Amino acid sequence: MLSNSVYLTPARKILLLAAIVIVSASAAGGALYTYGSGQKLPSHFQVAGWNAGGMPHEVFEQQLEQRWRQISSLPVQLQSTNPEITGKTLSLEQLGIVLHREQVDRALQSLLHGSMANRISARWSLSHADLPMSASIDTNKLQAVIQQSWKEVYDHQPTAARRIVNPDDTIQYEPDRSVPRIDLVTLKKQLDSLIPPVTPGYMEQKTLQITIPLYEQPASVTVDSLKQQKIERKIAQFTTSFPPAERDGFTISDPLPQPSTICS
Repeated sequence: MLSNSVYLTPARKILLLAAIVIVSASAAGGALYTYGSGQKLPSHFQVAGWNAGGMPHEVFEQQLEQRWRQISSLPVQLQSTNPEITGKTLSLEQLGIVLHREQVDRALQSLLHGSMANRISARWSLSHADLPMSASIDTNKLQAVIQQSWKEVYDHQPTAARRIVNPDDTIQYEPDRSVPRIDLVTLKKQLDSLIPPVTPGYMEQKTLQITIPLYEQPASVTVDSLKQQKIERKIAQFTTSFPPAERDGFTISDPLPQPSTICS
C-alpha cells in the first residue's frame, strides 16, 4: 500500500512546478551569463582568415601587436636610377604604414562591453564571422617623409623659360628647366603591394626593395609656350598684317603709325 507521502495535493504540485521552473531559469540564466561574460573569443571567430576562435582576448591582442611590430619595422630599400636622387633605406613605419582594424575593434567593443544582452547577441553573431583587417601606406605621411628625406631635391624648383631681345632686334630663348620629382601615387601602390598579411603567421624578415618611380615636373613657362605666342621681334616693331581695304574697286593700304619702342 502506497504511503500518503507520495500523493501531492494540487497546491503542492503547483509549488513543485514553480520550483522546477525557477531552478531551470536560474540555471539557464547562469549559463547565459557565463556565455556572455566570457573573455575568450567566440568559437570559429576569424580575422582576415586567421582562426582566433576560443583564444583569450589578451592573447589575441598580444599576438596582433607582435605581428604589427614585425611588419612596421621591415626595412624598405628605395633605389634610384637618377643621379640627382640618392637611394635611401626607410622602415615601413617611417614611410607611413597604418593598420585598418576598425571592424575588429567595433566587434570586440560589443563583445566585451555593454549590456549583458548585447554581449550575448554579439558573441552569437560573431561565432562564425571573418572580419577584415589590413594595412596600407598613408598618403599624407608618405608625402611628408619623402619631402623631408629628399629635401635637397624638393628645394629645387622648375625654372621658367625667358624670351630675350638682342641688340640687333632678334629674339632668342633661354630654355626652361624641369626638376625630378618622386611619383607618390605610384610609390604608394608599390609599397601597399609589398605589405605582408597583418595577421600572425610565417613571415620572412628581409629587406623590401623598390625602384623609386620618378617624373619630371615642368616649368610653368616653357620655350614652346613662348614660341606659340609668335612674337619674333620687339612688340613695338613687330608687324601685324591686316587685309587691305577696298573702296570703289581700288585697294587702300596705308602705312601703320610707328609707336615708341616697348620690349617684351
